[in-house]
Amino acid sequence: MQNEGLLPQIFPPLGSVGLTAVHLALRLRKNDSVPVCVMGLDFSFSAGKTHARGTAQSKALLAQSNRLRPAQNIAAAFGPGSQKIIGKDGAALWTSKNLLGYAALFRDYFKGAKNLYDIGQSGIDLGLEKKRLSDFLTKRAASNDSGFSKQEAASNDLWPSKAADFSAAERVQKVRQFLRKELEDLRALADLLSNGEAAKSRDKSIALDKQILAALDGREYLYLHFPDGTEAKTDKAFLTRVRAQIDFFCKDIETTLVIAARQF
Repeated sequence: MQNEGLLPQIFPPLGSVGLTAVHLALRLRKNDSVPVCVMGLDFSFSAGKTHARGTAQSKALLAQSNRLRPAQNIAAAFGPGSQKIIGKDGAALWTSKNLLGYAALFRDYFKGAKNLYDIGQSGIDLGLEKKRLSDFLTKRAASNDSGFSKQEAASNDLWPSKAADFSAAERVQKVRQFLRKELEDLRALADLLSNGEAAKSRDKSIALDKQILAALDGREYLYLHFPDGTEAKTDKAFLTRVRAQIDFFCKDIETTLVIAARQF
């Protein structure tokens, strides 16, 4: 389905909500001429504080505080693995190995992004060009242009992919074509597994086992749920179970095509 442009692009496992948010912002913008501003990704904290106000951690500290135990998390700054740094504003801050790792990943992953700016005033240097929010607000007020028209925003796909090049009707047609081809290939595979060398779909130019493995390539859904379904195999017990699965998936595809024909 990926080759036909029917699947959305997959987000990389960046491991951080902040990095994922930046990645999403870059993908959602109309094009790379639209600026994206980063603020609040400090990857560091001042002594006694680690989270913003209103977060679960901050509320927990406030709820547990009393006259003898103030609402501060001193252990985070002075515990094992923590270290003191000088932030981009020249102020002393604290960070950890994990936060340093995320900062390094940010600099490496986004170093080639166009029109990505850091408007934060504190924290670790992100390796981006530094600007102030007022620079963008002034420019927008002067041009009175947000960079998006309603029509452009409506047509901008959430997950840019090959599917963005197709109209809704074309996408439906492509899905139908894919399902029909998949149904045809599944029936051919069932013929191979049932009749072997006598199958109508048999390609005599290659060995039977190789033809079966080639047919299973990209169709892991037929066996991934098996206890031993980590990879395709050609032993009889494995292929017998695969053959039983094919009828189930063929029926599902046939039902889907019938319903789609009624609705579209």
